[in-house]
Amino acid sequence: MNRVELVKKESKKIYLVIFAAFTAAGALVALDEILDIPHLILGTGATPINWMEVGIESIFIFTAFLITLYILRYIFSRLRATLEKLEEAEREIANVWKRREGILDGITEPVITIAPNGDITYINEYALKLTGYTREEAMGAKCYTIFRPKGETCKGERCLILNMPDDVLSIKNIERTIIAKDGTEIEGVLSCARVKDENGNILGGMEIFRDVREERRKMRELEEREAELSIMNEELRTTNEELNESYLELKKKDEKLEELNAELVAKNNQLKLTQARIEHQRRTLESYSNLIAILNSEID
Repeated sequence: MNRVELVKKESKKIYLVIFAAFTAAGALVALDEILDIPHLILGTGATPINWMEVGIESIFIFTAFLITLYILRYIFSRLRATLEKLEEAEREIANVWKRREGILDGITEPVITIAPNGDITYINEYALKLTGYTREEAMGAKCYTIFRPKGETCKGERCLILNMPDDVLSIKNIERTIIAKDGTEIEGVLSCARVKDENGNILGGMEIFRDVREERRKMRELEEREAELSIMNEELRTTNEELNESYLELKKKDEKLEELNAELVAKNNQLKLTQARIEHQRRTLESYSNLIAILNSEID
């Protein structure tokens, strides 16, 4: 049974009670005049029945009854209209929340929405999985008990949502470590936003927490690899310098060998010339020897 039907049911009861009360009042007035109750009970002097007075009082009571019925009817009609508008607004709000939850369910980061008093009004599956709490434990709990910060508190004046500057509606990428239900420390960044009405009153807020543990682990691995590559690069540079020095030494030795080879070629050429001269002189001597031998033979 909704509230409008409940008001209708209860209004009928009130109408019956009012009708019974005014009927009893009218009957009491009539009986007082007919039976002369003060004379009957208290023993005062008897008074004659005044039917005009009974009629006037009855008309007054009946008029008061009608006025009361009219006022009650007006109040109940206004109340029913207000409740109908309220139920319509609640249905619209429920539809908005369903649409909002559909949107929030599509966010792949842990998300919670909170009321102005810090109670959690929505939490998605990613936030439940990250923190280790069940939906029953999280819904209605304080935000700082689910996204519990390490070594600090975010209650009261430390609440990011409640203590943003008036012209700021969101804060992004706040470094924060939270403690999960099992005590695991989760490094991440927190972004939050708040919603205000037209009068500047805070209606609630939303917090998104991004787990950066894996990202930072990869960053550390990358830094370690960069350090290793830097060491390897330095070693390669040193080796390259050594190779360059060895190359220069070999080049100098090669140039020296070329100079020595040129000297050897020159000396070999000189040697060949010397050998040719010796051969020529030898042949000349042989000619002279043959000539002398001929001359000796003739002399003999």
